[in-house]
Amino acid sequence: MKPQEIRIGNITSHGVVEEINNDDSPHFCVVDAEGRYWDNKANEINPITITEEWLLRFGFWKDDRCQGPLFIITNLLDKNHRFLGVNLIQDGLVTFHHSSDYQEMGVIRHIEFVHQLQNLYFALTGEELELK
Repeated sequence: MKPQEIRIGNITSHGVVEEINNDDSPHFCVVDAEGRYWDNKANEINPITITEEWLLRFGFWKDDRCQGPLFIITNLLDKNHRFLGVNLIQDGLVTFHHSSDYQEMGVIRHIEFVHQLQNLYFALTGEELELK
């Protein structure tokens, strides 16, 4: 993983990033599912590919009214009813959308991994994307 993409709270294949140490080279303290702490360099941490299962675990819901599988997050961006949507093209490749209707969906970014989804969601909303 790219060190500059890793934030506290990111979910990786090794667990959740709990601490970032930027001494000589970045090290990341990761807590696994059993509660064990691991000290890793960025190149020792593997990202998780986005899948339908991960989107549902984050609280997105599937909207079948659109072409291709579109997953909508229930939190609205603003009072104009714009929403954040993820179009899952295939496992590991999504386009992140925002819209107030289904006609004008602008692509914000193409992403592949769970930590990228977490980071983009935070950048757009100021809130952490958490498992439901």
